[in-house]
Amino acid sequence: MSSQKLSLAERLDKLQLLQDLDIHLREAMDPKFRQTEEEMGFVISEEGVGKLQAIRDRQAAEMLADETLKKDLRLYDRIRQRHERAVERLADLICLGCWATQPMAGLMLAIKRGAIPRCENCGRILHWTVGRDHP
Repeated sequence: MSSQKLSLAERLDKLQLLQDLDIHLREAMDPKFRQTEEEMGFVISEEGVGKLQAIRDRQAAEMLADETLKKDLRLYDRIRQRHERAVERLADLICLGCWATQPMAGLMLAIKRGAIPRCENCGRILHWTVGRDHP
């Protein structure tokens, strides 16, 4: 896979998917969460958890096979050491991780350079829906 073929939006989508998988796996391993789910009639099977882990492993392997995505993955892992959620939504120029307003100029500069946009306050990766949340 060539990183030049991936847009910034596609790279951010991959990071968001990886985070979603990590959150679901963490929840699936949490006995309290599992009990609550079972009380509501949902069963978290070991087979399902295994499939979810396989999807996560495939996603990470795909990212490691590409130099740009490998850097994105390392950034994601570093941020996860400090924050439970490394990727946060940007809504009306506000990071939903720390509620800090982001300067449009900084976001536009990152986008122009093809860099992963990050919150200037908390350092999280910022993800948005193009045409809806900004920029």
